[in-house]
Amino acid sequence: MRYCTRGIASIESTSTSLNISRKGIRLHLSRIIKIGDILELDIDPADKKGPVSAIGRVVWTSGSSDVSEFEQDAGIEFKRMDPSEVERLLQSAY
Repeated sequence: MRYCTRGIASIESTSTSLNISRKGIRLHLSRIIKIGDILELDIDPADKKGPVSAIGRVVWTSGSSDVSEFEQDAGIEFKRMDPSEVERLLQSAY
């Protein structure tokens, strides 16, 4: 999946989803983000029907056990996503 922060100094990168629910997604990130940051997300579900676009807000972060100090996990709360796309994500996650 691809994510991008909003603002003047926006950051764009890719990530791996660790888990997903109706309300949000947990991501493993290699870029530093802060609680409260707004992210634009393009999530690639397993159904291969194209990415799902969403807007989310970072609600928590935690350091990773990986050797790089820039690695972190983050909880992203969905703020905007088409409801039918939520169902598609959940179905393709199982």
